[in-house]
Amino acid sequence: MFDVSYDFKFVARKKVTGKPYMAQDRFSFRCKNNVRYTVILEEYAGDFFSIRFYLHSFEHRAKRYEILTNSFDASAVINTCLHIMAHVLKEKQQRASFGFTGAPLANETKDEPTKRFRVYKRVVENFFSPAHFVHYQQPASSTYFLVNRNAANPQELVAKITEMLAERYEF
Repeated sequence: MFDVSYDFKFVARKKVTGKPYMAQDRFSFRCKNNVRYTVILEEYAGDFFSIRFYLHSFEHRAKRYEILTNSFDASAVINTCLHIMAHVLKEKQQRASFGFTGAPLANETKDEPTKRFRVYKRVVENFFSPAHFVHYQQPASSTYFLVNRNAANPQELVAKITEMLAERYEF
């Protein structure tokens, strides 16, 4: 099911000031039917990257992460995002750690794990080995962290990540 992915390209890196993150890397790929997706990696202190993706045509919509596309291509889209994460590990930052939040659907509440979180969690558990990453999950906020075992202090990094993301997202 998750054996298909799409070729992606690096689009731009933007340094950021006045935000909890330091830089933002933008990637892009086209999936079946030539539909374009944008993937954003926000880089935080401690070699931590938060990954988000959305349909490029939704870029200016406030709820771009919550909209279902009904393209029935989720496994290939998610797999492409995983390959972008692997690319960052290999090409840029071997000590990189990652995190994501599963955005809620219209009928979901913030107090329980979202459908997206449950899907992403299952995929990530199979893609990133516990031998290389410590897997942390916060189901109440639908947040998942992959802390690289090569990080200087994994436990301290989790505390920093939680604090940084709380500033960025509404938990």
